[in-house]
Amino acid sequence: MASPQYRDTGLNALAAKLDKSTVPVSERACIVTLPDGTSRLGATQVTQTIHHGGEHAGAFFARVAFRFAGEDAEYANTYSSTEDVVWMIVDHKKGLIQFGPDDGVFIRHRGLGIGSYILGQLIRMLHSGSTQGSYRITTSKLPLSGALSWLPPDEAVQNERRLESVLNRAGFYYSSAAGERVIGARKASDLRSYWNGEKVRFLNPAQLIDTAAAAVSACTQAQLESAAQSQRFDDLSGQLSFARDEVSRVTSAFERALSTHSAYEEASQAREDQLNSEIRSLNAALASREHELEVSRAVPQDGRLSSPTPPPQIARVGSVPKSRLVLELGQSARTAVWAYLAAICILGTSALAVVLMR
Repeated sequence: MASPQYRDTGLNALAAKLDKSTVPVSERACIVTLPDGTSRLGATQVTQTIHHGGEHAGAFFARVAFRFAGEDAEYANTYSSTEDVVWMIVDHKKGLIQFGPDDGVFIRHRGLGIGSYILGQLIRMLHSGSTQGSYRITTSKLPLSGALSWLPPDEAVQNERRLESVLNRAGFYYSSAAGERVIGARKASDLRSYWNGEKVRFLNPAQLIDTAAAAVSACTQAQLESAAQSQRFDDLSGQLSFARDEVSRVTSAFERALSTHSAYEEASQAREDQLNSEIRSLNAALASREHELEVSRAVPQDGRLSSPTPPPQIARVGSVPKSRLVLELGQSARTAVWAYLAAICILGTSALAVVLMR
C-alpha cells in the first residue's frame, strides 16, 4: 500500500487565489428542516472555474457555500468566505485532488445536515466532470490550524464524532493511528455524493417558484389576518374605551348617591338625636310633675293626713236612664178626633157601596 500524500502547498496557494478572484457563480435553493419540525429556505452558491497558465494549468476549482435566506439570515444576500463553505481543486496533470478550507469546514448551525449537503454537492460536481476514478486524494491532518480549539471539551468530542460520521458516509476515511488524526481517501471513485434528504431537500427552479409562491401566499394571508386582527383590536379598544367611560359615569353617579345617602344619614341621625333629647326632657318633666303630685298628696290638712282624692269617675255610655215622652189629650180633643175618624169611616163605606152597585 502506497504511503498517503499530504497536502500540496502549490495547490493550496492556487486554491486561495481562485477563491478570492472574481469567477462565475450560480445559486441553488434548498429546504432545511429544523429540529422543531419547521423549515427554512436555504441557498447555495456554486463556483466552477478552470485555471489557465502556470504550473497547474488546466486545474479545476469548485466551491459550494451555504446561507439561510430571509431577513433573519446571518449574511444578507452574501456568503461567508470561512463559514459554511467547502472547496476542492483538481490537478489533472498530477491526477491529484485536494479539499479545503485549510482551517477545516466550520458549520454555524450544526446537526441540521448542512455540512453533508454542501460536501455532497461538491462531490457531485467532481463526478460530473472529466475526473477519472483513479485520481488520488490528498490527506489532511486534524485539527487543522486549531479549528476545534474554540469548542468546549464535551462539544469538541461530539463535533469530532459528527465529522467522522459525515466523512465516512461521503467515502473518506478518518484515522487516528499513531496518535495522529488524518482525513483522506484512496481514490476519487471511493467518494459518494450523499446527504440526508429528510434534513436538507434540494429544490429545482420549478420547485423554488412553487415554494416562493406558497411563501408569498402565506405572507399575504398573514397580512390579511394581521389587518383583521388589527381591526378587531381597534374595535375592542373602542368598546373598552366606551366601557371605561360607562364605568366612570356609573362610579360618579354611585359616589354622588353615596354622598347624598351619607348626608341623609347624618340629617336623620341629627333628627333622631333631637327627638331623643326632647323625649328625655318630656320624661324628666313628667317625672317632676308626678313627684309634685305625690308631694301634694302627702301634705296634712287640719292636722290629719288627707285621704287620697279618688280619681274622677268616667261616665259609662248607657248608664243614664232613658226618658220617655208621654202626650195626653184633653176631653174636647179626644171627642174631635173620634168624630173625625167616624166621618172617614162613613165616607169610605158609602164609596164602597157605590162601587158595588155599578
